[in-house]
Amino acid sequence: MSGNFNKRKQITSFEDTIGPRQRAFLENKWRSKLGAVASVDDRYKLEGRQKTNGERLRLALALENVDREINRAYRMFEGTQVPDVGPFKFHVFDMITALYPTSIADEIVSLQVLPQKLGQIFFLRYVYGSDKGGVTAGSDMLSPFTGASGYNNYSSEEVDDEFFSAVDVSAKYEGFLQWIPVRRGTLTISTGGEPISDNGKGDLKQGGNTVGSVDYNTGEVTIDLTGGTNATEDLAASYVYDQEYAPTRTGQVNVRVDEAIITARPHKLSALWAFDAAYDLQASQGVNIEEAILEACTAELRHERDGIVMRSLYNQAANSSTFSKTVPPALTQREHYEAFITELSKASTRITQETKRATGNWVVVGKDGIDILNAVGAPRFEGTGEIAPAGPHYAGTLDKRMKVYFNPFFEEDEYLVGYKGSLFLDSGYVIGDYLPIFASQLIMLEDFMGRRGFASMYGTKMINNRMYVRGQITG
Repeated sequence: MSGNFNKRKQITSFEDTIGPRQRAFLENKWRSKLGAVASVDDRYKLEGRQKTNGERLRLALALENVDREINRAYRMFEGTQVPDVGPFKFHVFDMITALYPTSIADEIVSLQVLPQKLGQIFFLRYVYGSDKGGVTAGSDMLSPFTGASGYNNYSSEEVDDEFFSAVDVSAKYEGFLQWIPVRRGTLTISTGGEPISDNGKGDLKQGGNTVGSVDYNTGEVTIDLTGGTNATEDLAASYVYDQEYAPTRTGQVNVRVDEAIITARPHKLSALWAFDAAYDLQASQGVNIEEAILEACTAELRHERDGIVMRSLYNQAANSSTFSKTVPPALTQREHYEAFITELSKASTRITQETKRATGNWVVVGKDGIDILNAVGAPRFEGTGEIAPAGPHYAGTLDKRMKVYFNPFFEEDEYLVGYKGSLFLDSGYVIGDYLPIFASQLIMLEDFMGRRGFASMYGTKMINNRMYVRGQITG
């Protein structure tokens, strides 16, 4: 679109939310972990991609948050608690490095790491910068809340429904058209009665009568309706102006980065184990129970976060879809199951219709959905060909354009279609991640029971629920 773009903040990527000095510090401190990201993320290797600088920086900030919280917590209790932090401090950063990039939530919504518990999340708004026809300056052109405007002539030479009022009660009008020079013979004015039109010579005609004039260069319009059909309402002018004339006036677009406050909330687990059982397990099997519990609790927190996000998207989705898996008599099972892909495509384009800005590019399915897609198989659905991990995971690609994720925690008949853009700001839902993984100190009292708490802290916010369509498989 032709126009001037005024940016209130130069924020187009996650790097822009962090100062250059802090960015350099984080990247230098966690360099060894960031370099290992590609090797632990099978999904990115499978797709031939590398982590972007923004994703690496998000991971670095998450690691820094955990490191700061560990140091703070253990300084507070070093005089009264066991000083040895066990395997947590030695393994937690490797765990975050391995697990953080594999979160499905990061693939389907915007993940923004918070530098503190109460923080800001960002999203983009594009607003019209000038009045033009039916457009009012300051109104949304493209908003995460309302989608795209229905006005189609903001960049063109056409101007429609530009209003101006009578000078006095005797139905005499004068004013100036805002977009000049006006192309001859293009001006039409609605009066509530018979319209007024430009004859190409500067005269304004209503029927066969001359009722006014227009100056094509200045845009000045004078109309006198006292001798004919009076107009009691404001007049609406539609015309075409010359964009080839220099200097050219064009529609202006203002880009705004808006913020919303989000608070990270805790999600906690407690682990208990007997000293004798832990000792026997280490002696007989070589298994460190603290490390095993750390891995299990970390995986559980990650799976729960993915599940919470997907359930929230499903429950709040603005539109719905259905598909019956009962095979009609005239079709084979495969032919009918391919209709499920058609239904997913319809849900994808429904997002386009609702938002006027995006087409759905991912789908999450339950058991029935993944069974149908596996039955269809290649070339429509290309699975990963790998052993499926526990919990929600990436399952393959549909028609080479939609990523498919399997969520075993969905009801078997549920599916969800949504959109996430290439920019971290371009999503209808945001996770504000503050503390990916944290563990309290190991405590063992006189009862010989080991105790340790695990926590994750993050907040969520729905920005635009019209970017999501929930579905159900019937039959």
